[in-house]
Amino acid sequence: MDRDKQPIGEVKDINTLPFKEKIKVLLEQRQIGPIQALIELAKEEAEGFFINEIGEFYASIDVNGMTKNVNIEKKLFKLWLRRVYYHTFGKPPSENTIKEAVSTIAALEDGKLNNRISAPTRVARVEDTIYVDLGHDNNQYVKIDKNGWQVVTSTPVKFVRPSTFLSLPIPASGGNIEDLKKIMTVDEDQFALIMGYIIGCYNVGSPFPVLVLQGGQGSAKSTTAELVKYLVDNAFPLLRWFPKNEEDLIISTQTNWVLAFDNLSNVTNSMSDALCKISTGGGLATRKFYENGEEVVFSAMRPIVLNGIDYIAYRPDLADRSIIIHLPIIPEHKRRGKKEIWAQFHEQCPYIMGVIFDAVSMALREQDNIKLDKAPRMADFAKWVTATEPVLGLRSGRFMEIYRENQNESKIEGVEQDLMAMAISKCLSATPSIEGSATEILDILSKFVPASSLNSKESLSAPNQFRNKINRILPLLAAKKIDYEYVRTAHERKHLLRRAK
Repeated sequence: MDRDKQPIGEVKDINTLPFKEKIKVLLEQRQIGPIQALIELAKEEAEGFFINEIGEFYASIDVNGMTKNVNIEKKLFKLWLRRVYYHTFGKPPSENTIKEAVSTIAALEDGKLNNRISAPTRVARVEDTIYVDLGHDNNQYVKIDKNGWQVVTSTPVKFVRPSTFLSLPIPASGGNIEDLKKIMTVDEDQFALIMGYIIGCYNVGSPFPVLVLQGGQGSAKSTTAELVKYLVDNAFPLLRWFPKNEEDLIISTQTNWVLAFDNLSNVTNSMSDALCKISTGGGLATRKFYENGEEVVFSAMRPIVLNGIDYIAYRPDLADRSIIIHLPIIPEHKRRGKKEIWAQFHEQCPYIMGVIFDAVSMALREQDNIKLDKAPRMADFAKWVTATEPVLGLRSGRFMEIYRENQNESKIEGVEQDLMAMAISKCLSATPSIEGSATEILDILSKFVPASSLNSKESLSAPNQFRNKINRILPLLAAKKIDYEYVRTAHERKHLLRRAK
């Protein structure tokens, strides 16, 4: 064979190369640029993409051998992109390459992903099964159904772990609920309510009561709130300062299952209303970015824990949704250091969690069999916890007795906190009924307002807001056995307040 015509080697088809080698060749030959190279690598390396309920894009990626669902706009996904690029090309991508790749991935996936998928944190429900993300790197979850609970290593739920997310201990069987009672400085009825609240935190998809812990300094209200938060949704920090506005409050629901706020005082009317919305389910629409008019809608229903010295649930609608626990100041000779309390708690925590999950399983099994004589405001919660009375060591019907008593006490106390309700109560102690226009009734009620309240008539209500005010305090009036009636005719509008017969 002629030396000049001898083949010097075969040229491989680029399509036969391994994927990463193919991308490297295409980039070297400048058939694609760094941005497209990174996009193709991300699509190949990611396990998949999805959109959550509020339209955010997520990627399921492998991080140190564990699948994580991450928002593609967040730091973790961008770090992952940087690693993928560096391991392929031996050099880091530019910030612009990462930014453009993220934007393009969102644009490409937007046309393909029509179904939005829930991306919960910590607790989720799939039909009659509840899943709890324990937060361990070896993919351990708790699966709870009507037959019991077990630790599993996979779940159909696309859980998301925020940066503040911390792990829970592996639950263990054979625990005793009395172990937690010994740690908390509460009486029998208060403990039943707190345990009911904790168990209720796992009733995904139903309204949650607000747990309000009140007491003076030295009543262990913050420690009690921390213990409750830890048993459901361990995080750093366990307790947070209360947000300044409704937007910050609703955004906090995206990174927490249980919202726990410390040392509250002077909760505004608008923030009290916001707490009510989150307790029973509500949303907020706001601008996505300040520089444009694009709207993003947040919607959430979350368990909430509040603690403070001042009376927090002074608004009747919040009090009606709350379990209010008044913690006594602990005598000095009975006080324990926080380190001692937490050491005891961590020792017992796996067994306590096992008992809680036993109760949740029982609730799933028995809830539909529970019939309440009178359904309270939070009826789903009441039925859920009533179903667990055997695990809580309560006789049949006892939880509802305790719960109703707590609600009634809260309403009676609320009368003392509300100027209008207090004035009506005092007035009807002196006369069986009052009737007239809003202006006429306000004139009468102003005589029953403490002298320390300046401009007493306006401090009660403006005449044109009188009916709205009355409607808001109706639960408080009912607790004091006061009826209200509004009569409207072609000639007049009258309000009637009287003692119930």
